[in-house]
Amino acid sequence: MKTVDKHFETVIVTSMIAKQEVIIQCLDGEMVKGFIHPSIDPEGFSVGEHYVRWDTINSIELTDHYFEFWKDILPEGNDAFDE
Repeated sequence: MKTVDKHFETVIVTSMIAKQEVIIQCLDGEMVKGFIHPSIDPEGFSVGEHYVRWDTINSIELTDHYFEFWKDILPEGNDAFDE
């Protein structure tokens, strides 16, 4: 697992596209686990039966499957930072 503590919008959108399950830890200690619904709005998004506001996220945990999905899509050797 990889824990992300910034760029939440990007992580949520890419998780939704990849249909990958996430575990979200909220600032109040609540843990929400599930798949992202496509109904993302400026205030937040839905995960399973829960609505999560952007400003309540502490961190997001991603499984290894998340990275495997993108590895198959993004070509190797196409990194602008390598130049």
